[in-house]
Amino acid sequence: MEDDAARREAEFLALCAIYPDVEGESNGPWRVPLGVAGAELELELPLDYPSRSPPMPLLHAAIDDSLRVRLCEALTELYTGEEIVYTWVEHLRSELAGAAQGEASQADAAAGSMGVDDSSAGDETHSEGFTFVPATARYGQRERKFDASASDDAQFGVEIVSGPSFHPPKSGPSEEFQAHVARVKSMGQVNWCLATLLKDKRIARATHNMLAYRFVDERGVLVSDNDDDGESSSGSKLAALLELTGANDVLVVVSRWFGGVLLGPARFKYIASVGRGLLEETGHCAAKQANKPGGGAGGRQSKGGGSKGR
Repeated sequence: MEDDAARREAEFLALCAIYPDVEGESNGPWRVPLGVAGAELELELPLDYPSRSPPMPLLHAAIDDSLRVRLCEALTELYTGEEIVYTWVEHLRSELAGAAQGEASQADAAAGSMGVDDSSAGDETHSEGFTFVPATARYGQRERKFDASASDDAQFGVEIVSGPSFHPPKSGPSEEFQAHVARVKSMGQVNWCLATLLKDKRIARATHNMLAYRFVDERGVLVSDNDDDGESSSGSKLAALLELTGANDVLVVVSRWFGGVLLGPARFKYIASVGRGLLEETGHCAAKQANKPGGGAGGRQSKGGGSKGR
């Protein structure tokens, strides 16, 4: 019981750090704004949470009662005897955002059926490309816009290999890191790979999708860049990893799903670890170093062309 109280207090402090508008006390009840259409999650905490019993959720949202019941039942199924509220919040955010998007799509379809030529509508959608909107901008992720070429499998499609998910020790239950690697020779291929990854619903829900790339283009010029995606300085560390290992003609993306427990500087070790592990597994490392970060494991084909911080 005493251990449960300490764990509830630690979880509440972590939630307050992640979500500034959390209301409540360490022993509950807690009220967490979801940031989607004014929805909020209210939680009553049993005395034996988190070790034995899940919180009792009450979802405040402008949705059908049947959907509300289904979402709350799904929350209980996610409980595994560990701290679960962060996972619940992000799950609800994703589900509610998806429901809102589905309603918008239905509205667009209804409007389109009123005198719009379906054949021209398809071409128009293709010409507009693809826009990725993150589930939340809380962690600094940004919207990404891709033109139609990012969906041109025939011209830019390449094989993308995704490594296994890595769950760090002493981290939140939903904390994961996963690397993705592709051989690229142009910005068209880089953009195609990134758009393809972000169309994957699970990867799109990641807290960060950090990346770096290096390739020699058709002019013989070295092209390289990186992106933190809100995880400060992580992109430059991945770029340094590519340079250190002599990896060229490659894009590496590392996805992170934040589990609610602050990892501090150790998170950079995990980012480098899973990135390097997959780079080596896919044969991109020209330079082998004696001292390398632990972790990382074999990759698998997933898609083809055809300071203290979190």
